Amino acid sequence: MVCLMAMACKQNRVELKGDTNMPMASSEQMEMEPPLTAEPPAPPIVAEVPENKIIKTGEVRMEVLNLEDAKKKLDTLIKVLKGYYENETYTSEGNQNTFRLIIRIPHAKFDSTMLVLEKGPGRILFSNINLSDVTEEYTDVTIRLKNHLAYLEQYRNILKKANRIEDIMAVQEKIRVLEEEIDSKEGRLKYLDDQVAYSTLTVEMMEWKTTHNGEEPVFLIKVVNAFKEGIQMFFDMLLWLIGIWPIVVAMALLIIFRKAILVRIRFKSRTKA
Repeated sequence: MVCLMAMACKQNRVELKGDTNMPMASSEQMEMEPPLTAEPPAPPIVAEVPENKIIKTGEVRMEVLNLEDAKKKLDTLIKVLKGYYENETYTSEGNQNTFRLIIRIPHAKFDSTMLVLEKGPGRILFSNINLSDVTEEYTDVTIRLKNHLAYLEQYRNILKKANRIEDIMAVQEKIRVLEEEIDSKEGRLKYLDDQVAYSTLTVEMMEWKTTHNGEEPVFLIKVVNAFKEGIQMFFDMLLWLIGIWPIVVAMALLIIFRKAILVRIRFKSRTKA
């Protein structure tokens, strides 16, 4: 009996000794594990397919008889559609006054706006509609963004457990790069959402300058302005000739001198004959 008790105590001491060695073994094992800067396992990719993302853009160029009235009508239309002008440019060159307007309108109102413009205040010279499907890009950027967010969370957890300065700095650098990528992708998604939600329409309205007050046909206005341009070109040419009068006088004198020499030579030839 005593022998059995002695053997049991000895066994217990061995087991206790083994238990006291466990922390040291774990510490050695921790030192042999990969550094905290090792790449975390890739998070699962969630393949979510959003609704179709279609960007609509259009361009309309038209002639109008009264540019101011046409602009007012367009202002009213944009206000009703709850759109806005992204850019507005007015130019007056030669015999034309022109408004170039970049308009943002709700996606759902794009087609109806085009119909109104086609029946609107002027004659359509050019019309174009372009559709761009960005669904694939939107899905790809969304998946990459979610992956980056998952990686960012894992690296933040790793940073909490890091002890060595070099490990902390390495993880912080990875977090910085991830945050920049996340900002970039969030900005891209925001831009695509804006382009899809509000279509871009470029409208160019052109008015031919004329002294007539009535609503003459556009062709007659062009004829009148062509006649004015012809007169203006004549006076421009005349002014140009006046500006170079020394050269004209010199050339005239040269021609006269040359003719005088030729006449003299002919006269001598006849005299000798």
